[in-house]
Amino acid sequence: MYWLNGHPLAGESLISRAQAYGDGLFETMLFIDGHCMLLEYHRERLMRGVDVLGLSFSSEMFASALAPVANLSGVVRVKLMVARKGAADGYAGTDACDVQVSAHQYEQPMFQRDMSLCTSSFRLSSQPYTFGLKTLNRLEQVVASRYKASDFDEMLCVDDDNNLVDGLYHNVFFIAGDKVITPRINTCGISGTMRAWVLEQVQLLGIGADIVDVPLKLLRDDTNELVGAFMTNALNGVRSVSRIDSIKLQKHEITNQLQQIERNARRVIS
Repeated sequence: MYWLNGHPLAGESLISRAQAYGDGLFETMLFIDGHCMLLEYHRERLMRGVDVLGLSFSSEMFASALAPVANLSGVVRVKLMVARKGAADGYAGTDACDVQVSAHQYEQPMFQRDMSLCTSSFRLSSQPYTFGLKTLNRLEQVVASRYKASDFDEMLCVDDDNNLVDGLYHNVFFIAGDKVITPRINTCGISGTMRAWVLEQVQLLGIGADIVDVPLKLLRDDTNELVGAFMTNALNGVRSVSRIDSIKLQKHEITNQLQQIERNARRVIS
């Protein structure tokens, strides 16, 4: 028998494996007049997750699930969830899955103003099998959000070695000299689709890019060589950072270049 809020339920539990275990994956995408920005980046990451979780989901199913969104106009935030079917009565389960898509009009904050970041000592746990993926289990981010200072837009988290990983909602890039640096994502954190796009663009621009361990203490060292920073995600694009804790930063020309390339890409598909 099952009870919900103290009342008996007829039939099976309403709690799915997605709710009970976070047994599934999701992608949050930006559509402009029916066309998806970063479509192949999203598909590739989702299919990597499908392999890790052992779900029966194909690239054809991905395309089919998004087909209705092609009829929507304007700027739309689309969330696709792939969750394992079955009751939450044990960890082992079938490879069958349910697919849900939601779509909502989206007002983009990108380019409107710079972001402020606070650092933290909130540690993301090592996940050697699922790091980089967007699983439905986001409990760490839920807890971490309680530690973000209210007067900052974002908070940077660290790994077990006190190296920076990413923000609650964005990946982070630093500019040191004429080079772009982004934290390594190899045990925890999210390998963002816009992060992958930026790494490709800076290479095309002939700008040096390093994926390295970035110690938290580097940001708290007055002698660091940082001259700029920006954050990225699929919805908000490239956002310049004006402040990290008490450190004020100017918008860098590299950030301007990347934002211009992104603007041009959005014009092409709209």
